[in-house]
Amino acid sequence: MKKIQIDEKTLIIDGLSQLLILKNAPSPLPDGNWVTCGIRLFKTKKGRDALEIDFNGSREVVRIYSGSGDRSWAGWDHRRPVNAIFAEAVATSNGGGCWFEVIVMRKGVDPLSAEIAEYREELQ
Repeated sequence: MKKIQIDEKTLIIDGLSQLLILKNAPSPLPDGNWVTCGIRLFKTKKGRDALEIDFNGSREVVRIYSGSGDRSWAGWDHRRPVNAIFAEAVATSNGGGCWFEVIVMRKGVDPLSAEIAEYREELQ
């Protein structure tokens, strides 16, 4: 995963399934907190899927989290919101236990984890 600061208001994050463009992001990035934003999905000139997250927007919320230490990727599989607009986690080190995750939700929609969704489906 690479972070490229294009200018003082634009940060590119490359290494997820979509190219992330963070516009008007606070510095440092809000780690672990839900923050109001707006989004735009598009394709780059090279045909890559891209997600622009504008921190001046107001229709969605984003949670960016990164950390280090013992990391259980199975934990991500169970807590990943199945109703998210975008939800992805990636390793940022070679076996060192560092990771980065991004979740984008519609404002006012509660995240529904994959684990809870499985139990709800089983009981229906």
